[in-house]
Amino acid sequence: MSALGLTDTQLPLDDVKDFVSRYCSTPWDQVIQQHPGKPEKYLSKYCFSATYILGLLTEGYKFTAQTYPNIQYAGKIKGSDAGWTLGYMLNLTNMIPAEAPDKPPLPYAGYVSVVTIMGIVIFFLFILSMRPLWPQCNGAQVV
Repeated sequence: MSALGLTDTQLPLDDVKDFVSRYCSTPWDQVIQQHPGKPEKYLSKYCFSATYILGLLTEGYKFTAQTYPNIQYAGKIKGSDAGWTLGYMLNLTNMIPAEAPDKPPLPYAGYVSVVTIMGIVIFFLFILSMRPLWPQCNGAQVV
């Protein structure tokens, strides 16, 4: 937020939201021109970080336009980096599977039953297919 100049709590919350929205929709070449000398690896994270911080403040902590001026931005709290929440959130999102694991349509016993029945059916069909090769018995005994 400080890199975007949004740590001044005298700014109305709606103005901050509008600024972040406009900043995130700015073409990349213009973003680079607006921040000369800043490494691109930091510039690429400003939009996400600002959106995350605003979402955390307004949706998570329920700050409103009236309570927003009470916020004090700090880089460190009792010697610890105050940015740990963003890192923690990103770490947790990496633990979410991209897709739900596939669930088999049948339990293991169901597969065993189906394979067994199919095996028996194939065996009987094989025996029946061999019937034309059986010797013909018209009541006479084959020797």
